[in-house]
Amino acid sequence: MKPSALARLFLSLCILGAVSAHAATVTELFGFPCTNAGYTCPDGADPDSLIQASDGNFYGTTFDSRETSYGRATGLGGTIFKMTPAGQVTVLYTFQSNAQGHYPSGEAPASLVEGSDGFLYGVASTGGQFSGLAVSQPGNVFRISKAGSGFQIVHTFCSLPNCADGAFPAGLTLASDGNFYGTTDAGGSFQGQDCQSFGCGTVYRLALNGTFTVLHTLNGTTEGSLLGRMIQASDGNLYGPSSCQCGAGAPIFGAIVRMTLTGQFSVIYTFPVPQIPVTRLTQGSNGLLYGATIEDVSGSKPGGIFQISTTGQYLQIHPFTLACSHSGGVAPIVQASDGNLWTTNPCDGGWGSVYSISVNGTLLQTIHFNGTDGTSPDLLLQGSNGDLYGGTYDGGKDSTGKTAFGVLFAINAGLSPPK
Repeated sequence: MKPSALARLFLSLCILGAVSAHAATVTELFGFPCTNAGYTCPDGADPDSLIQASDGNFYGTTFDSRETSYGRATGLGGTIFKMTPAGQVTVLYTFQSNAQGHYPSGEAPASLVEGSDGFLYGVASTGGQFSGLAVSQPGNVFRISKAGSGFQIVHTFCSLPNCADGAFPAGLTLASDGNFYGTTDAGGSFQGQDCQSFGCGTVYRLALNGTFTVLHTLNGTTEGSLLGRMIQASDGNLYGPSSCQCGAGAPIFGAIVRMTLTGQFSVIYTFPVPQIPVTRLTQGSNGLLYGATIEDVSGSKPGGIFQISTTGQYLQIHPFTLACSHSGGVAPIVQASDGNLWTTNPCDGGWGSVYSISVNGTLLQTIHFNGTDGTSPDLLLQGSNGDLYGGTYDGGKDSTGKTAFGVLFAINAGLSPPK
């Protein structure tokens, strides 16, 4: 029996819909321009964080400004910027160096988050005040209004003796109690374990009024160090990846850790050597946590997307290989409105890709970059309109057609707005 005209029309629409789903392409919204051989970038370079705030606009940070001031010309400074959904970018704050080449307000900003007071909070991974501290330029926590006014350093690390409060902050999370919880790559009270020689990192609480409390100091052995940005799961606890072991000659390893809001800390899973987690975790609608690992070996770096329960049951669901020299990383996994998991591979196809998998690991869709629209995508989120937004570590074109140093992009993958 031949299908009816209505059935044929429906079938045609389904086919067109399937084609359009696979025809999603990258739209560059903004390319970060640089001059003087790439070492002066007025808007910043290498976007490092991106969020959509309550006003509907996007806010983010760039890792550096690549300034040549005072004879320094690599990975310095950084900016905080605002981007409208249409791609108009305004720089809200630039981390400037002084006459000595130091960055008193910090440098390498990251981990932007909107506080319950409407201000933007983030960390400067390094830089900041250093005179009289145990560690030069240990980083800080800052805040700024969405209009770009009122920049303020909320906490300077290594303010306590022996850097007991930590050094080199790695992430910041707003929890349900209204406080921020963060991690540092080093510092703490464990001395002499050859983890930066002054500790293996801390987990802290920061109240909106600036009250700072160290909740846990990593021991550098079973807990590792380099604890990444933590998330708050539906059970109220914080979860995050730890990606290294402290101590001279100690093997590198990775772990997933859990901490209550009162500071009770535990390791729920230790990866087989040398697998190490490389992204912030995401909790899916099924209650499982998702993340990505790489293998710490030279050359290709096989790894994969994994799922883990809040009690430590682990399963790798999708393998991948990062076989390239690009410096960009893997974006934290996003569970989009279609229920699938979206992330990036900075090496796929030569320039990188955004792709989706089912919660069971089946590859569903891959959207490749071509270099002119960016290289090494490592930021990804779903906007309130349903489109995917993100950033690339490098590549793209600026407004004059010259090679950019990273881009902000959008992808219309046919997704509905998130509920």
